[in-house]
Amino acid sequence: MKLVPCKHLDYEPHYDAELRTAEPDFPQVKYWHRKAPYEGAPENVQFCKKYGRINGIFQCYTGELECYEPIEEGEEEVCGKEKSLK
Repeated sequence: MKLVPCKHLDYEPHYDAELRTAEPDFPQVKYWHRKAPYEGAPENVQFCKKYGRINGIFQCYTGELECYEPIEEGEEEVCGKEKSLK
């Protein structure tokens, strides 16, 4: 299965979370790891520019959510260069 990120994913560094990749199995998948604000809250999430926090990692790459809009081909490469991980 090809994992294509949604164009609404937000990787801007304005969250109290660390941007990670799902290596080694899915190195192209980025997600946010945060300290859970309360017991039972998810630590690995996505942030969406349209809907806020998504309580999972892969839904924004597989099209499971109704709001999913895959990025255009070629946009992924540009996005990767601009949003490189440290």
